[in-house]
Order: sequence, then structure tokens, then C-alpha cells
Amino acid sequence: MTICYRVLLPLLLAVFARSAVAATIDEQGNYHLSYIDAGGRPAEYIFVPRNKVVPSIQTVLSDGFEYTYKVSNAVSARQGISIISFIVPSPAGIVFGRTNPMFGEAAPGFGFRFANNSEGLAIDFSSIYPVDVAAPPVTIRPGQTSSFKITVPYLAGIVEAKVFGYVPFDRCALEACSAVLDDQGNEIEYPDLDAQLYEYYDLNVPVLIAAPLLTGKTVATIKSELSRWPDLGQCSPSFIVQATSRLDALASAVNFNNKASANASLEEFNAFLTTVSQADLSPLGAQILRFDLAAVVRAFE
Repeated sequence: MTICYRVLLPLLLAVFARSAVAATIDEQGNYHLSYIDAGGRPAEYIFVPRNKVVPSIQTVLSDGFEYTYKVSNAVSARQGISIISFIVPSPAGIVFGRTNPMFGEAAPGFGFRFANNSEGLAIDFSSIYPVDVAAPPVTIRPGQTSSFKITVPYLAGIVEAKVFGYVPFDRCALEACSAVLDDQGNEIEYPDLDAQLYEYYDLNVPVLIAAPLLTGKTVATIKSELSRWPDLGQCSPSFIVQATSRLDALASAVNFNNKASANASLEEFNAFLTTVSQADLSPLGAQILRFDLAAVVRAFE
């Protein structure tokens, strides 16, 4: 789990901060960090990034605000997927379920870790295993697929999920770093290291997914979210122009509590979506729009 790296990284910093760190990248994509150790001797640490996965994530949106994620790791991957992390608004209540059909009920599985920050609720879908176990954690290995599910009463938006591969815990590096002590046996305070090391630690494979993002169930929030999509490569500017008038008609019907008109506008919008090419709107974007607009119309039925 990421806790290993969050324990290890500050200790690595204590060693590397003694001098400037020179980094080279080998043909396997590993970072060779040359530095002067605590005893004044030249040393090298090989940092293996967690970006050697080849993920794809299929999002299935269902009534009841159920988000199901089917995660695959291609055969060409060189690491198993151990963490999928993304941020959603902090909800008052959130329900999580998981299915791992390939592992069986008795096998170790995956779980969720949460961390509130200024942006919202950071969700890590990650393998669960004790820090000190000898066996590696359960991962989505190359060529395998697994799934997990989130149920949150929020409309969908597009977010970037960070996918991390599994790298074994480096006990040798931990033992070396733990020796960096002052005369009283206390850990030496370490200054900030070159930001590159943090970048190495955070290397991952980003994947755009649909996630519970919009807390307001209104057409206005959907239009606001839609305006971001051209920059994300999910729709063309011309699609925004074509969609706006139709969304305005739906918003008017909803605002005046005209159920018949709202349903008619929704049907017209869905019919319009069937005529739009994937060059103008991604399949992910089309799925999100259908899901969100149907939820808005259902809200006042």
C-alpha cells in the first residue's frame, strides 16, 4: 500500500538531502540517483517508479447513482495495479461496495482509503496488506481485470484517476536511511530536496473516468461541467454550441416544473446525442450526459 512509500520517502530524503542528487534513467525506466551518503561516500539508489502499468477503466453508470469501475491491466504491463486514486467532493454519506470475481471471497482483496483535503475527498482504491508481510499484496496483474463500485447521490463529471503499479517495499533502503542520526541518536532534520524526487515518487498513469463530482442536481451545473470538456479532449467546441440551446430548453422546463416538457426535452437531447460523432463527443462524455440529465429530470418526478 502507499503507506510503505509514505514512510520510506522522508527517510530517503534524509540521505539524499546531504548533497545534490544526479539522476539518470535506464532502459527499464528506473531512476538511478547518485549522491553522497552520510559517511561521505559516493552511493547510488535505484528508484523504481510505479508507472509500469497499462490500465484501462470502463465506467458503468446505473440508476441510484451507482458507479461501477471495471479495471483492466494489459498483458504488456510490467507491474500489477495496486492503487487507483481520484478526488470527489466530500459527501455527507458515501457507500462503497467491491467485487473481485477473479480472487474469490476468501482471498485478500481491495479496499478504500480516504483523506479529506481542500479539493474534496481523495479516494484510494487500493490493495490491503500488512506492512510486514513477506508476500506481495493482491494486485490487478498484467492481463487481468477487476471491478469496484461506489454509490454516491451526485451527478457525474470527468476526473483524472491516477493509477499506480506495485513496487516491493525496499527494506534495504529503509535500513540505510534509518542510520542517519545525530550524536544523541535522533533523526537528522532534512531540508527540502529537489522537487524532482517528489515527482519521481508520484509518477503514475492517468486515466480519465466518470466520477461523482457535481453536488448540485441542476442543468446549470451540467453546463458548467460541460464547458471543461474541450480542454480534456472529451468534446469539440462545436458540440458545446449545439448542446447549449437544447440544455437551455431542458433547464426552462425543469425551472417551471413542467414535467411533460422536461421529459420531451430529455428525449430530444438523447436523440440528438445519437447523431453526434465520436470526433465531437467521446463515448464517456455521452454516457455522462445521459446519466446526469436523466437524474435531473427524475429529481422532480
